[in-house]
Amino acid sequence: MKKLLTLTLLTAAIATSTNALANDEHQIGVQLHSGSAKYKSSSKDGDGVSNLYLYYNYQFDPMFSVEGGLSVGAELDDWNCTDLTKDRFECVRENNALFDLNANKLEYTSIVVAGKAQFDVTQNSNVYGKLGLHRYDYEMKNGNTKVVDDSGFGYLAEAGWEYQWNNGIGLNLAVRYTDMGDLDTTTWGIGMSYRF
Repeated sequence: MKKLLTLTLLTAAIATSTNALANDEHQIGVQLHSGSAKYKSSSKDGDGVSNLYLYYNYQFDPMFSVEGGLSVGAELDDWNCTDLTKDRFECVRENNALFDLNANKLEYTSIVVAGKAQFDVTQNSNVYGKLGLHRYDYEMKNGNTKVVDDSGFGYLAEAGWEYQWNNGIGLNLAVRYTDMGDLDTTTWGIGMSYRF
């Protein structure tokens, strides 16, 4: 963990001290992720999550950049839909217990600082890897009663593919692992960005 923190701080220091490079580029973006969660290494079918990630990326080198972002997520509920008539369906939310706990609601947020390395595939597309630290906070509730409430520092790792059009608009696909102490998530995401 100390090595990861040192690497992230070193990357951020290099980024802020290297403003004389001609390759400086800024990027803002949003990603929507969906996947699965585990709590204390235990999961069961239906323990799905989704999250929204907003970020700012500063590229100080053709290959390396640093990123700051905010992630907000929650559990994904299962729905049971019944065909009542030819033109009418009835859908009921299945409010199952999460992780076999007496909780049916999960909400989490995190503030992210990450380093990113990208490798060009074509002139407009690249594959990338991202490694970062984040400050997380999550709650699991049953109605208004808190069952689990935790916060702390964790890490995340992301790999993906990105396509950037000449007008600055980009599209990316990614897989992300996020560690939040006893809770971790593995999600697939799609995102849009703008580079300027």
